[in-house]
Amino acid sequence: MFACDGQPRDAVSDDWLMVFDKSAQDTLYDFQQNTLHGGWGKNTFDYDRHHGLLNVVFLDGHAQTIHLSPGELSTVGVSKGVYD
Repeated sequence: MFACDGQPRDAVSDDWLMVFDKSAQDTLYDFQQNTLHGGWGKNTFDYDRHHGLLNVVFLDGHAQTIHLSPGELSTVGVSKGVYD
């Protein structure tokens, strides 16, 4: 994954959502769970912007729309290939 829609951390001065990983196998679902349970980050994904969908841009240049469900979030690696 290169970039995706997100909810800004601070809509006034910081309009980026930073997705962190803790391991080479982390997915967007892992990031979401970590944030929701008091880990890194303040906000995750904007469920209202695209009616429960998320636009993701991948490093190979293609874009894909996925559902904001655990199953589909788990298919998007945060840094897959970076650690290889």
